[in-house]
Amino acid sequence: MNRYTLPPGIVKVCAGLVQGAKTEPYLSALCTAEQMIFDKYPAGQQDEAHRLAAAIKVNVKHPRRPSVATLLRQFDLNISEKTFRRYKREYCYTLALEAGLIPDASPKH
Repeated sequence: MNRYTLPPGIVKVCAGLVQGAKTEPYLSALCTAEQMIFDKYPAGQQDEAHRLAAAIKVNVKHPRRPSVATLLRQFDLNISEKTFRRYKREYCYTLALEAGLIPDASPKH
């Protein structure tokens, strides 16, 4: 189990937040999760980072249809399905953490 694995119930709550969050702190949590994607992409590929964020939101709300392969084609993303799933896990983890759905497990120094 990797660091970004969440229980299925938390993943469903994250889907609900992506679909209909309209108040704080949830709007800020959504922005922070999306910013995490932008921060990991090189400066010259921010357009692809925006498309990736949009594809992740579609997949979070509807995890089975369309398929990841279809989303990669539809959003013209040049990444593997494995990489897409890794970004999606990190996005959901960041969203859950920022929304206060899970405790911060990062080591304290």
